[in-house]
Amino acid sequence: RIFSRRGAYYALKKFKPHWKPHTLNRVLDELDEERDSFLNVLMPSTDGILIAVHNNFRGYNINSEKKHSQRISIKANQNLCDFIICTNEDDYEILEISPYNVVLQNELPEYDDGSLSWEAIRRNVRYLNIETRLGQLTIQKKMLDYVALNLD
Repeated sequence: RIFSRRGAYYALKKFKPHWKPHTLNRVLDELDEERDSFLNVLMPSTDGILIAVHNNFRGYNINSEKKHSQRISIKANQNLCDFIICTNEDDYEILEISPYNVVLQNELPEYDDGSLSWEAIRRNVRYLNIETRLGQLTIQKKMLDYVALNLD
């Protein structure tokens, strides 16, 4: 959650609660100085797609993303913890008919938590986040294969 100052602030407060305010502010300032340079390297060209993979746990699942999503497709035979977040409506249309759970998030939320998906929306970049349960490498690979075979 480092892709906005606000998101980085809350992430650092959570994971570094012992930091003194001056240390926290110094790190936030450094992130602010380097964020655009990093993102300019990370983001694909105008016709590219950015794909992230993430392992989740502690009950995080597709329902956690409903409030931020414009469309959602849940498959009866899929675990709710295994899903794809996408920011492009054309990609969503293809993934909606896939065997995998998928959400479309193509509008910025009121509260920016620093997620890479929100930065991708701001930059008009096609973005996919493949979310799977921790330890589910096989399903993660299957989802990546499906994306590679079906999205241009």
